[in-house]
Amino acid sequence: ADEPVYRLRVFYNATPVEVTGEHPFLALRDGQVQWITAADLTAHDYLALPGIVKDEKAVPEYLSLRDYVTSSVHQDEDVLYTVRNFVGNNGANGSRESSRVRATIPVDGDFNRFLGYFMAEGGVLKVDKLYRAIYLTFHSDEKEYLNDVLTLGKDLFGVEGRLNTRQGQPGSWSRVYFHNPLLAEFFDRAFGGRSAKTKRLPVWFIHQDRYALSQFVCGLFRGDGCRFNQPKARASGFGLVMANPELMRQVYLILLDLGIL
Repeated sequence: ADEPVYRLRVFYNATPVEVTGEHPFLALRDGQVQWITAADLTAHDYLALPGIVKDEKAVPEYLSLRDYVTSSVHQDEDVLYTVRNFVGNNGANGSRESSRVRATIPVDGDFNRFLGYFMAEGGVLKVDKLYRAIYLTFHSDEKEYLNDVLTLGKDLFGVEGRLNTRQGQPGSWSRVYFHNPLLAEFFDRAFGGRSAKTKRLPVWFIHQDRYALSQFVCGLFRGDGCRFNQPKARASGFGLVMANPELMRQVYLILLDLGIL
């Protein structure tokens, strides 16, 4: 008779692993590392994680916006913009240009820190199915992070951010907008930025050096990180709260690579 096939799902990998019951796994159980067959594994076992073999050649030096946008694009030296035609109230034809954005974006620590902020607190704004802007939301007291985002956005993309602040009401917050349709489409198509549950990192991302990855973690934890202290459990530390299991798995691998977990 054919052997039954077991489907195992582990936290760090969204794709299930299918094996026979006799297949052994190196696991931690009751404080001891031991080989356990698939048929005997439980949800309380911790499996050994294969090491990540870095391939720095897989990491692009720059990201080209033209590789991600589908809009009709105009280029002036090293910047891109769009032109939208319209008909005025008097029936006359006209056109309106978007703001300029840099055609290429360097993949470095600064970009990673901005991306960390975006993955935690950012989103893509669309109006009438048209890309308009990206935005990042913080508590109004987080002025250091707000200023960092404004500076990074100008330096990386060449786009001036606009700060909207809501004060004097419960839940005081500030939101930074970068109004540019090409930048908005780029963050949506490259990183799934249209909603918290669709965000993800590209495959090459984890192959970056540790400094670049640490900058991503810095921005991410500044946005979604929290400090906890549980005296009864004698536990304290830092945690991350996210609504995206797939992105959380990717972050988990990054933290392992950095030696944090």
